[in-house]
Amino acid sequence: MMKNQTVRIDSLSVYDDVEVRYSTWLKMITDLMEPQNLFLVLGRGTGKTTDYLSERLMNICYEMPHSYIALVGNTYTNLLKNVVPAIIEGWNRKGWIEGIHYVVDQPPPDHFKKPYKTPYEYKHTISTFTGNFFNYISMDTPSSGAGNSYQHLAGDETKYLEKNRIDRLFPALRGDATMFAKSPYYLGVTFTTDYPNIIMPGEYDWILDKEKEMKLQQIKYLLQISLELNKTLAGTIRAAKKRNKKLLATLQNKMKKLSVLKTRLRINSTFFYKASSFVNVNILRLDYFKTALAALGEIEFNTAVLSQAPMVEAGQRFYLAFDNRHIYEDGIIRENYYRYRTGDDAETFSTDLKYCIPDKPLEIGADFGNMISMVVAQLQGNTIRVLKNIFSLSQKTEKICERFLKFFAHHKKKVIDFYFDRSANAYQDVGRDWANEMKKFLEAWPDGTPTGWTVNLMSRNQGNIEQQLEFNFVKALMNENYRELPNLLIDKYQCRQLISSMNVAKQIVKKNAKGISRIYKDKSSEKLPKEKLPMYSTNLSDALKYLLCRRPWLRIYQNKKSTFSDTELT
Repeated sequence: MMKNQTVRIDSLSVYDDVEVRYSTWLKMITDLMEPQNLFLVLGRGTGKTTDYLSERLMNICYEMPHSYIALVGNTYTNLLKNVVPAIIEGWNRKGWIEGIHYVVDQPPPDHFKKPYKTPYEYKHTISTFTGNFFNYISMDTPSSGAGNSYQHLAGDETKYLEKNRIDRLFPALRGDATMFAKSPYYLGVTFTTDYPNIIMPGEYDWILDKEKEMKLQQIKYLLQISLELNKTLAGTIRAAKKRNKKLLATLQNKMKKLSVLKTRLRINSTFFYKASSFVNVNILRLDYFKTALAALGEIEFNTAVLSQAPMVEAGQRFYLAFDNRHIYEDGIIRENYYRYRTGDDAETFSTDLKYCIPDKPLEIGADFGNMISMVVAQLQGNTIRVLKNIFSLSQKTEKICERFLKFFAHHKKKVIDFYFDRSANAYQDVGRDWANEMKKFLEAWPDGTPTGWTVNLMSRNQGNIEQQLEFNFVKALMNENYRELPNLLIDKYQCRQLISSMNVAKQIVKKNAKGISRIYKDKSSEKLPKEKLPMYSTNLSDALKYLLCRRPWLRIYQNKKSTFSDTELT
C-alpha cells in the first residue's frame, strides 16, 4: 500500500487482490514504527540486507523523494559485488523492476523524478523513479564520500566499519531542510550487522553503544501508536469494503490524528535491537542451526548466529607492539573501479594499489604446511610496506603462484626477493623443495613458457629462527627502537587475513630442552578446520616472520643489543 494513501469507496478494487508476505515479528514492528535511526544486530539468515535494509530504503524513497542517500561499505569491491546487489535483490522481491523503478550506473530516464541537485556522475550510483540518488561510500576509498551532502546514511556489515571513519561521514548529513525536514527520515541513519567479534581485527562494536541513544519510553509510545494506527487502517479498509460511509469517515479522521502523533514520535527516534537467528526460525528451521554449529564451531556460532558477545581468550598477544600505526587504510585508487559496473565480479589488481611502485622489485615472505601463506611487500626507503596477502588451503604451490601472477600481472619490475621457512630448506633432503618449487611456478607457466619473473631465494642455508628471537626482534622493529631497522606498514584491506593472524596469535611460556623458560608462539590454531586457517591461525603471521626476520636485519638487531641471549644466526 502506498504511503499516506487515503481509503476511498471509489477505489475499492485496490484491495481486492492482496499480496501475502511472510514476516517476522521484529520486521513487522520496525516497519510499523519507521524510526529516524535504526540499528540492528541480527544473526545470520535473518535477511538483514535483502529484507530489512532494502525495504526501509524503499520507504525512505517514497517518503523523502528527491533526496541523496549514501550506501556505506567496508570496501568498494564488497559494495559492488555483495551489498548493493543484495539490496537490489530485495527490491526485486518486493516488486521494484529495473528500468521502471530504478536504474544502476546510468543517468535516469526522462520519466523519473530528479534529485534535488544534479549529480556530477552516475557511475556506481542508483537512481530511482522517486528522484532519489544513491551514492556508494567505502572505507578503503576515503574520497568516495567527499564533496556530497546526504539526507540519509545506510550501511550493512557495520562491524567492518571503523567508528572514527563513520563519525567523519556524519557532517555530510545535511541538505535542504525546507525540502526534506518534514520527513522523520531526514538526517537519519540505518545500519545492520551481525554481532561484532572484537577479538578479531577489523571488527568494531561501536554499534552496540547505540543502544544507549535509544529513549525507551519514546520507542514504547511510538510502537503503541504505530500498532493503533495499523489497526485503524485495517478497520478503514474493512469499512470501505462494506461501504459504511459513517464509520469510514470516523476512522479516517482518527487515522489523521494518529499519523500526526506518530510523525512527532518518529522525529529524533532511535531504535536499537539485538536478535539471534532464531527470530527467523520458522523459515530457517532447526536443521539450519545444526548445520551452522557444525560448520562454524561454538565460538563463531555464538557470535554470528546467537548474537552473543565473544568470550575473550586467555593469554597474551604474541605481537605486543602491533597496533593501528602499522596499518594504512588508503591503499586503493578508487577511480580504477570505474571499469566495473554494479554487480560485476569486481577484482583488485596491483595496478589498483596506490602505494605499489611498479618499477621496483617485490619481496615475498612464505610459510608452508597445511596452508600455504604468502605476504607480498616492497622496501620503500626505510619502510617495508606489505601490499597483499595471498593464501592457498591446498598444498599445491602452483595454485598460490597463479594467484600472485594474476594479481601482479602488470607489475613492470618482475624481480622477487623470496624469504621462506627453514622447513623449505629441510624438505630438500626428503625430495620436496618447497622454495625451489615455488620459484619454478613463479618463473614459468605450466607449459614451460617464461612468465618474465626472476626469483631470488634469499633464505637458503638460513638456520632456525626461534620464536623467542622472533618475539624480541619484531617487538623492537614495531616499536621503532633502532633507526637502522625499517618501519612496518600493512594494507588494512588487502592484508585482512594477515592482520587477523597477527592479532589472534598468543604467546605461551614454557621450558626448552635445556630447562630454560622461553616465549613461544601458540601454534594450536593451526589445527583448526582448513576454512578457518586464514583468519584464525598463525600461518600468515609466520609468512610475515620470514619476510622480516632476514639475516641482515637480524644482525643489526643482534649488534645493537648489549646482551643477546637468543640463538646465534647462521
